[in-house]
Amino acid sequence: MDALDSRLRGNDGVTMAGWLKEESIFSLNLTLNYMKGIPMRLNVRRLQHGFALLSFALLCTTSALAQPYPSKPIKAIVPFAAGSATDQIGRAFAAKMAETLGQPIVVENKAGVNGMLGADAVAKAAPDGYTILIGTNSTNAALKSLMKKLPYDQDTAFAPLGYLGSVPLIIAINNDVPAKNLRDLVALAK
Repeated sequence: MDALDSRLRGNDGVTMAGWLKEESIFSLNLTLNYMKGIPMRLNVRRLQHGFALLSFALLCTTSALAQPYPSKPIKAIVPFAAGSATDQIGRAFAAKMAETLGQPIVVENKAGVNGMLGADAVAKAAPDGYTILIGTNSTNAALKSLMKKLPYDQDTAFAPLGYLGSVPLIIAINNDVPAKNLRDLVALAK
């Protein structure tokens, strides 16, 4: 105990136990840096008050941060007409996403200008994760080449999250046209 007691001595030769008896419980003269002899006054009541405020602030911050996502419905904007391939894929994705997250996913079709109207709505939405774009190569790549000016910066407005799939595109002709495949159609056109 003497070795420990000697390490806890301040420059004035008084041990911690000794001066704790002498000081008031609310205001302690504590020599924190006794090696350098720099005394610091510690007010226990203020310290307790500070810890209480800090704990309350952390509790409030933690409870605010701990709100689960999503805590409200999510809007999925499809920038093409209802019934289109993008709409069908978007609705299938939204149904599965709603089932997984336990929150409704509201699909909203905002068709027009090759997907630009819907993409613009998402680009200008609050960046809180509650508005998503079911985009295509036109809304997320080609529009900046197809339009003179976009109302948003296509390169920075969106963060791609995943690939939903691809849609096969076909070339079809009237059955009375003598071509039976693409090669025949090209030859007929020449």
